[in-house]
Amino acid sequence: MLFVVLPLALALVIGNIIIYKEFKRKNVHLCSFNFWAAAFAGMFFFGGAATLLVQMMISLSSSHAYVPALSTIFLIVLSVILGTYAWMLAPNSHLPYEKKMEKRAMLLGIGIVAFVASSGFIVGPILALLAGIAPDNLLKGTNN
Repeated sequence: MLFVVLPLALALVIGNIIIYKEFKRKNVHLCSFNFWAAAFAGMFFFGGAATLLVQMMISLSSSHAYVPALSTIFLIVLSVILGTYAWMLAPNSHLPYEKKMEKRAMLLGIGIVAFVASSGFIVGPILALLAGIAPDNLLKGTNN
């Protein structure tokens, strides 16, 4: 159980530290729900990749099945790519409308691919989909 939870917890902690330091450097105080959903989706994708890597290492230490490990490596790389794109596409409120919609469409695509690849502990794809469809002012309580 520790080998599943620890890599995910580390990814979430490290991701939050990076976001905090970036916010402090840029003097940003609050972002939209879409930003947080995309950022946490990325963290869950990274955590899923780390968990898969740890489990593969444990499995390979007791067996010599190196060829099936290639499919696991593919899923790890795919999770890292999805996490990287989710972080890069985290929508910012200062972008023009067209750019925001483009990023949201790409986040919907990431969420769908992540569901198919079973990446991000189900929470990651759900957050990526929410980041793509939720209105900008969701945290403010209005829908205008």
